[in-house]
Amino acid sequence: QRFDDTDDADNTHTRYHMATVYVDGQPRVAFTYNEMPPGVRPIRYQWDKGQYTTHFLICDYFKTLGVDCNDIQATHWYGGRDRVVVISGKDLRKYRNKFYFNFSRELFGKPRVEWRNGVHTNDTVDIVTDLAIYVHKKPPRWDREQWALLDDSGKPIAENIPYSTGELNRRAVRINLDGRLVAQLKRNLLDGNLTPVNAGKSEDPRYRLEDFLKANKIPTASFRGVDLVTRDERVIRLGKEDYQGGVEFSAPRHSHGEVVVYAGGHVLRASVINLYERLDPPTRQMRTITLGPSARRAGSFTPAPRAKNQGFSRPASP
Repeated sequence: QRFDDTDDADNTHTRYHMATVYVDGQPRVAFTYNEMPPGVRPIRYQWDKGQYTTHFLICDYFKTLGVDCNDIQATHWYGGRDRVVVISGKDLRKYRNKFYFNFSRELFGKPRVEWRNGVHTNDTVDIVTDLAIYVHKKPPRWDREQWALLDDSGKPIAENIPYSTGELNRRAVRINLDGRLVAQLKRNLLDGNLTPVNAGKSEDPRYRLEDFLKANKIPTASFRGVDLVTRDERVIRLGKEDYQGGVEFSAPRHSHGEVVVYAGGHVLRASVINLYERLDPPTRQMRTITLGPSARRAGSFTPAPRAKNQGFSRPASP
């Protein structure tokens, strides 16, 4: 299987839906390269002579999400045209050392499964639109004739993800703590719930990230690192001097799933905020952006010089 730079527009649903990893119906994290927990181990693979790419063992990835393959009953891999590939926990354990996934553009793009090394399933999908892992909940049964997941009575399940209590909102900013989704930040939920730090000023309300976390019952003592992910899936790693002074944000109208972040004198846009408290930030290869110098006068935030695209690199530790 060649890992190329295709657009993978197999299913229009994927254009508007963020692939998500669910555990017993609970959204655990968005299935993207830059939102994988720090402990995920990249493995280099030669798919053609002299040409290499990066992929990951599926059971290794699950472990960083707090799910042991030994405890899994089944996994459901959703793909285009409403297909669902069922991989039992037994087969996961059987193939644990040769069952991989990758991303369509290597260091970003959509997740996809590598169907090789003798891995056999009821079907195959290329691009993964959602992944449901069943540990404690009973996995529904896939019926090929009805082309649907069935409940115990044999009726098709209407929900997109069985047992699900919610999904990722593409217009919300995802906040991850140590590689797990902890909150989705939406503009219409800020007014009246948080006090702006610039109240009374004729500008977009600006809030402390710390206040938002506390309001969502997410206690954090301190951070080991803060990464911002841009809309085009590049990573901006804030230095310690940037985030220790406090991180603030605003959510202007029509921002389309982004917030404006104020930190260390920089003004930045982000669609994902990755916070690291117990774990160090990941050191795997990423498409990064390095910030230039900025004004650091007390209370002053000015746009930094245009961020420099560093291409593929490993972000420096904060």
